[in-house]
Order: sequence, then structure tokens, then C-alpha cells
Amino acid sequence: MTSRATLGLLVLVLAGPARAALGGDAASVTNDTVALGASREITRAAGVEVHVLHLRSGTTVREYVARGKVFAVAWGGPTIPDLRRLLGAYFDAYVSSPQGRGTGHHHTRVVATRDWVVQSAGHANGFLGRAWLSNELPAGFDLATVRAW
Repeated sequence: MTSRATLGLLVLVLAGPARAALGGDAASVTNDTVALGASREITRAAGVEVHVLHLRSGTTVREYVARGKVFAVAWGGPTIPDLRRLLGAYFDAYVSSPQGRGTGHHHTRVVATRDWVVQSAGHANGFLGRAWLSNELPAGFDLATVRAW
């Protein structure tokens, strides 16, 4: 085996499973279901699939898929789900952004760029949030439907 082929194989092995994070491949939503220890329901309407994940903690996560890509996610419940998993490549920029830092016992945060938006709010035993890719929203899609309930 050539060193180039060995390197390619090593990259594939170390990369691990794909995640259905924001902007990720729709086929990998199953990985999120397993990793989050959730049950899943799928609904379809107007070219959009909504994967509803029910976590054992009581938190609900919805992953919105169109054209084979996760274009939005929403969460709500007594615990914050694994946002690194859900936000994927956008997580580090979200947590390092100075935008919308909460104070006191109530946390509200909005981080918006030209390409993506994350909104979150919560307090002890009550968290909710949503995130979407602005350029990936299907034509005519109602952003108000991106919610955990």
C-alpha cells in the first residue's frame, strides 16, 4: 500500500462517524439518535423532513432536512442537549462569540452572522433554542416552524 493510500485510510478511520449537525448530511441523523440516546420520529411536508428526537432527559431535538442537508435544528426541555454535536462546525464560533451573553439566572443569547443564526434561552430545568443556515432555508419555508414543540 502506498503512503498516500495509507494516509487516506488513516483519515477515514480517525474521522469517525458523520454527524447530522447543522449543515451535515441527512443520512447521519441516525448517528445523532444513537449518540444522544434518543428515540426518533420523522415527518415530511413540502419537501422538508423533520426528525424529532426524544432524549431520555425529557429534552426534544428537531433536525430539519431539505435537499439532503440539515438546514436547521431546535431543542427544548429540562437539559441542554449536546450543542457541539447539534451545531457541528458552527459550535466553536457560537461559544466564542461575545454576542448576546446572558446575565444572572436567566440566559438569553443570539449569535447571528450573514450565514447562520443561533438563538438560545433558558434557566434551571428549562432550556430552548434553535439554529439555522440562512442560505439553506428552502424557498417559502416558515422560520417560525423551527421550534422544539
